[in-house]
Amino acid sequence: MGNNTANWRMLLRILLQSFGFIVPLLIMLFCYRFTLRTLFEAHMRQKHWAMPVIFAVVLIFLLCWLSYNLVLLADILMRTQMTKETCECRNDINQALDATEILGILHSCLNPFIYTFIGQKFRHGLLKILAIHNLISKDSLPKDNRPSFVGSFSGHTSTTL
Repeated sequence: MGNNTANWRMLLRILLQSFGFIVPLLIMLFCYRFTLRTLFEAHMRQKHWAMPVIFAVVLIFLLCWLSYNLVLLADILMRTQMTKETCECRNDINQALDATEILGILHSCLNPFIYTFIGQKFRHGLLKILAIHNLISKDSLPKDNRPSFVGSFSGHTSTTL
């Protein structure tokens, strides 16, 4: 029974690595490649803001998830006996899996910050929503209806984006 459980565990880890990292990375790179190509061909001012967002999204994804997936790969290699397994090495892998998984989960927390601080349209949209709900002053919205950096104070809410 133990061998069957180990096989299922290995299959699940390989699926996790494939569908949790490799497939999303390939999809991001494929889609952003076309987006960047379109931006390079376009003669619009917003492309200067869109490109850093795209690079930041991919970079943060890689920084947060690559280490976890490398440790997961090391674990798979050890469990399939392609590399030597020792108690010390097993403990190190388990601790590294815990630490790098936390870093990977942090990725979900970082995405909103990427879009808030880098994405100009997102910043402008957020300010509009806050103004509609009277959380910031409508005076803090740009007058020319273009996204921009805005700082304001309204009531008890201070906003600087």
